[in-house]
Amino acid sequence: MFTRETLVVDGPLAFRTQRIAAAREKTLGREILTLPLVAARLAGGFITPAGTDVLYPAIQAALAAGRFQEIGRVSGLPGMPRAVLESLNAAWRADIDLASLPQQIGRFADLHLIERHLRDQLPASRRLPRDLRDDALARVSHARTLLGRVTLAGIVDIDALWRPLLNQLARFTEVTFPQPASDNPGCCG
Repeated sequence: MFTRETLVVDGPLAFRTQRIAAAREKTLGREILTLPLVAARLAGGFITPAGTDVLYPAIQAALAAGRFQEIGRVSGLPGMPRAVLESLNAAWRADIDLASLPQQIGRFADLHLIERHLRDQLPASRRLPRDLRDDALARVSHARTLLGRVTLAGIVDIDALWRPLLNQLARFTEVTFPQPASDNPGCCG
């Protein structure tokens, strides 16, 4: 009998390792995904997370467009696109709505302006992390059919961004979160 199951991993090495293990075991019905890919699967269609291949050039364009309150004088510096991407990623992982932050604080307003620019420049199939999560939440009732049983494998911490999705997933399908094995069995009692 064919049983659909989803193994959720964190990072490219775990992703490749688990895919190889599933192939060697000749496992049918197991899909290996990261949390953003789980959200994309639920969101449906051809929706995918916006990767650095799309975000980095869009950030460069946003920085070139200007109209900043505070970062304008440093927006042309060589490391700025990477610094902006890291700041945005930190805000997104923490599930911070940049629009809700006080816009009279220049850096918040500047990050929000860049985020709006990114959203406007993204291809129709790409989503920023919070938008992807929200699209997935809108279709989470299809989780059992699309994902089957969900197991979080080797994940130590879950970003605040993905917690609402996991909580809702648990309402519609079985979600397990086994404790990662310790390399040092005597370390923790």
